[in-house]
Amino acid sequence: FTERAFPYTNLTSVDDLLKCPGFIAGVTNPTYEEHTSWWDVLCNISTGKITVSHHIESNHVIATPTRKQSVSEETSLGVEQAQSPPFHQQQFPAEEKRDSDVEFMNEVMTAIQSHYGETSIRAKFQDYVLRFVRLAALYEEQVYGHTNIGRHSNGVILGCGPVFVDEASKQRELKANANRIEGWRQSISYRYYERDINHWLQNACIKNLDVYRQISKLKKLKHIPDQEVAAIYEAFLNNIVTHRQMIEVSLTLFV
Repeated sequence: FTERAFPYTNLTSVDDLLKCPGFIAGVTNPTYEEHTSWWDVLCNISTGKITVSHHIESNHVIATPTRKQSVSEETSLGVEQAQSPPFHQQQFPAEEKRDSDVEFMNEVMTAIQSHYGETSIRAKFQDYVLRFVRLAALYEEQVYGHTNIGRHSNGVILGCGPVFVDEASKQRELKANANRIEGWRQSISYRYYERDINHWLQNACIKNLDVYRQISKLKKLKHIPDQEVAAIYEAFLNNIVTHRQMIEVSLTLFV
């Protein structure tokens, strides 16, 4: 995002700055804080205060899916089709409480106060963002019938996408992030990610197995049926064979 990043700017550059969509700028003049129409989110690094501009409007889902979409959810031995909720017929208030956001920030603040290293703090944000973009791909499948930013669930062994404790938690997280996802889908960031993820998928050594999902299940879920665990390891055995595939898996472990 170098074309949108301005490490330092001043009032003489405001007009040029506002012509740049999604700019990220460093400023010291308090006038910027007063003009809430100039920015969406303002971070005061001196006080730690983060302000969201009241000019931001909620992005509601307005598109109608081309077909009824069912998203694969794993069972102990196979795949079960779960009817997707009619997100396109719902509106989601922007002020809806997101418990996961609160938990995440509490975790980050605890880590900072405990003097964790930069690498550890950075990894927490990477995990958070990765889950969001994977959630967005799942959302697109449910709402639009396909996704532009991930694997298609019907072509992947044992399913793909983020891991949830149960169906109810999945629906809550999708609902809470619907407006956020719709807003991101209109951004330059989304187009960059769409380009990068599709390039990666085309060149990936492991084509039909979402390794990250399976590892996440083994790490995060407390109760997994023995037969499902066996199915996961069998999928690893059958799809991770070459040296390059093993390297790809090792990189996944450190994401």
